[in-house]
Order: sequence, then C-alpha cells, then structure tokens
Amino acid sequence: MQSQFSHYFVAGMALFLVHRFGLSDELVAILGLCIANAVFRGTGFAAAVANRYHTTLHPGVVVAVIVAIFAVMTLVATGATRRFARP
Repeated sequence: MQSQFSHYFVAGMALFLVHRFGLSDELVAILGLCIANAVFRGTGFAAAVANRYHTTLHPGVVVAVIVAIFAVMTLVATGATRRFARP
C-alpha cells in the first residue's frame, strides 16, 4: 500500500462527501487525521530534501503551506467560495 501520499486521496474523498452531504463529526475527524499525517509526512520529506541538497527548509513554512492548501480545499468543498464562481 502506498501510504506516502494516501492522506491526500482520503482527504479528497472526505471533501467530496462534505461537498455532497455537508459536514459531520466523522468527516471532520477524517480531515483532521489527514492534515496531521500530511504535516508529519511533509515535514519529514522537506527535511530529507533539505539534507540531500544541503539547504534549509523551514518546517513552519512547510506546515503553513500544507494547512493553507487544506483550508482552501475545505472552503471550496463547503461552498464558501461560491460567490467567486461565474454565473
């Protein structure tokens, strides 16, 4: 099983269910776990890339980017961005 990026797939499916049926406690829990795993994996991957290329990648920036992506996709799934859509 490919677990390196599976949290993004699971989050996408959960966000589809949010879009289709609305928020529920179970979906919020799944999204929370997906964000936690994405942050854990993302910071680890960033550290490995930084080590390989002898550079520095600030973990706070990595976490901020991952959380921002999840936040934007959650806003889209809940319909909060509907006013920006074309008529």
